[in-house]
Amino acid sequence: MQRLWQELLECVREPVSSLKLRRQIVSLLQKPNPVILDIGCNDGTDTRRFLRLCPRAQLYCFEPDPRAAARFKKYMDLYLDKVRLFEIAISSRNGSIDFHPSNGDGSAKEWDRSGSIRRPKNHLFEHDWVRFDHPISVETRRLDDWCSEANLSKIDFIWMDVQGAESDVIAGATQTPPWMATRARACRTGSLCR
Repeated sequence: MQRLWQELLECVREPVSSLKLRRQIVSLLQKPNPVILDIGCNDGTDTRRFLRLCPRAQLYCFEPDPRAAARFKKYMDLYLDKVRLFEIAISSRNGSIDFHPSNGDGSAKEWDRSGSIRRPKNHLFEHDWVRFDHPISVETRRLDDWCSEANLSKIDFIWMDVQGAESDVIAGATQTPPWMATRARACRTGSLCR
């Protein structure tokens, strides 16, 4: 098992296709029905890829941007019986939080792939065509509390793309079994997320 994890980490450092990476992740899970959290699932692109590779996976998806969640429901129409979508942000606290949805200039005015509960900083300089004009209030849950409410005691893998708020997700998982928090950290620091 240790060798497989080492191979995955080495593969992440080298340029590989997304499909190859997902295949390696699924093979490391070594079970036909893993529990996978897709935190920051946007329109479900990664969710669909995981389902293609592992059709019996139990996928719990989180997306606070209403535009992306609507596209998720549209694009995942054939799979909605296999996945659960929660239109909330996972963070370090329960309640509500400002979410900074993205949009863009011109033909990219509906750009919704850069939103975050974190106020954008460097993104504004690196991609000056992206805007974050109107924060919205969204529901947020700590991962510990969500797992308890969902009666979920085991998670095999966390795939997250939360635009710089990874530490908030991890901070909300203090009661999570150590193996689960470790995988979340690996996803953040090992660049396993998009």
